[in-house]
Amino acid sequence: MPVGHEHFGKLVRCQNVVHQPAYIQRLARLSGLVEDDLKIRIDQFREVHYFERRKVNDDQKIAPFLISNRAMLEKARAFIAEPYGFLYLWGGPGNAKTDVLIAIVNEINMAAGQVVAIYLKFSKLVEYMREAYIEAERRKSHPDAPATYSGRLEEVKHVRVLAIDEFDFDGEKLRETAFAKEFRFDFLDDRYHLATRGQTATVFASNSPPEHLPEPILDRFQDGRFEIIHNSAPSSRPTMKRQAA
Repeated sequence: MPVGHEHFGKLVRCQNVVHQPAYIQRLARLSGLVEDDLKIRIDQFREVHYFERRKVNDDQKIAPFLISNRAMLEKARAFIAEPYGFLYLWGGPGNAKTDVLIAIVNEINMAAGQVVAIYLKFSKLVEYMREAYIEAERRKSHPDAPATYSGRLEEVKHVRVLAIDEFDFDGEKLRETAFAKEFRFDFLDDRYHLATRGQTATVFASNSPPEHLPEPILDRFQDGRFEIIHNSAPSSRPTMKRQAA
């Protein structure tokens, strides 16, 4: 493209449908998705929305409690149509947050536009950062050494849509180290500034309520332009049945 064009000097997606399967498979490998994952679509999810009477505090008071995934599905569809900012989906385990993230990535990548989406677990992002740091140290004495992880980390940092799963701050999934804390903030801060300029969009899935987020991170998620959505639907795992081969 000519100098000054928005796509000057950038790789753009080929629109020839012949290349679509290979393109989807490459993105699936980057995301660690398998063949069955690529079949997940947002319209496959059944909406759950009802009230259940529960004890709300220590004095045994009973009050209605909303059980619903409606907001999550509505915001996911809106995010697919127009990826923007940060979307933080949180709730108990087993209530399809991961599958919704994968559906968002699939819908975006299988559309005809130029937007690229990648799904990754947060632990994988930390691994990329750690390996990129090791590579950088190695290249100080061996300039010709490969920079595989450094390039991959930059690709992830600047990808148009990124879905980060298991972004948890409670329980055993979180193995906090000083390195992980520093990386988490730096990476998210970079994505935050890119998001405010409309250059990237990030959707998160977590079992942790927003108030459990570290204060500097929570402050960015509470930006009035972004969304924090509670999925209060129960786990679907107890109802699953084994299928015949």
